[in-house]
Amino acid sequence: MIVLSLVAGAAAALIQTTVLPQFFLDAWTTPFLPAALVATWATTRQPIETWRITLISALILGVMSSERVGWFLLALLPISLIAVFLHEISAQNRHLTTQIGRASATALTGTICYFIILTIVAGKGSLLLAAGPDIAIACLGTMALAIIGVLAVSPFRKKPIGLF
Repeated sequence: MIVLSLVAGAAAALIQTTVLPQFFLDAWTTPFLPAALVATWATTRQPIETWRITLISALILGVMSSERVGWFLLALLPISLIAVFLHEISAQNRHLTTQIGRASATALTGTICYFIILTIVAGKGSLLLAAGPDIAIACLGTMALAIIGVLAVSPFRKKPIGLF
């Protein structure tokens, strides 16, 4: 599973920086794939496993952009923290509706944290209010991707402990 998480994190970051922006007119409205992947992985597996995805995604996003890798890592870490927190709250509840709720909440709050941190670090904090509706669209897209991920993976995850 280590290799799979690294490959998935690298693929999400590469798609985020290369293919996905071609489908959206504004960068603010683009769903954030690494957040959706972390939310799906933390919901269907264990949230402690998401640090690999966070590290590889931050590395690739930093290399592919003009920002430093550390800023991306700082922006991605709250997603894993939120995933761990939500898992601890409802660890015993493995119903599909709870999993969808956890993935949605992780994707939503993680994407908001990501946008806030990177916008402030870039010195453009005043743009946050003006870009609010666009960020909301990105958050909804990220939530939808996380829900689709949970729905796609959860049928293969019948037992509390085991492989997909």
